[in-house]
Amino acid sequence: EYVSPRYDVVLPPVVGDKVSYGFNGDFYPAGEVTKVSPSFRTVTTSCGKVFRRRKNTSVWVNDKTWCLVAGVHDRRNPEL
Repeated sequence: EYVSPRYDVVLPPVVGDKVSYGFNGDFYPAGEVTKVSPSFRTVTTSCGKVFRRRKNTSVWVNDKTWCLVAGVHDRRNPEL
């Protein structure tokens, strides 16, 4: 309980997984994962986006904002 930093077991994206990227309720399809680095630090998609892992977390980000999510999502935040 009193250990820092905390580590979780993470299932990284696998080549061929369908993925999307999102921020603040907006999600856009990103195609499929085409490349994963051996250290799981970077993930490249078929639409050309490169996502980098944030430290040792389960979050991969693009441009410090857009987060990689599993599955195909195409929706916009209706509140904006």
